[in-house]
Amino acid sequence: MSIIVVGLNHKSAPIEVREKLAFNPNSINNALSLFSQKYQDQNAEIVILSTCNRVELYISSQDGAIKVEDVFSFLADFHKIEPNTFSPYMYHYNDDRA
Repeated sequence: MSIIVVGLNHKSAPIEVREKLAFNPNSINNALSLFSQKYQDQNAEIVILSTCNRVELYISSQDGAIKVEDVFSFLADFHKIEPNTFSPYMYHYNDDRA
């Protein structure tokens, strides 16, 4: 089992970027469903934390099947924005650091 955390917050990203990645209650449900469908074969699970100051995704997968780049791609597809819009502001941690 591998765990990663990918996110941004008020210290790492301006509000304009945080707003583009923010989830509301309805969009969180949609994102959870889409993620589960997309990564069903990797036996992946996700938790999304979205507040006014941060967005974080906590992901577990088998043997590191889900990479940070996969999460960036998922966020870009879901929010319909280019990854380079937000990737410079993101932080990520793996396994013990997560």
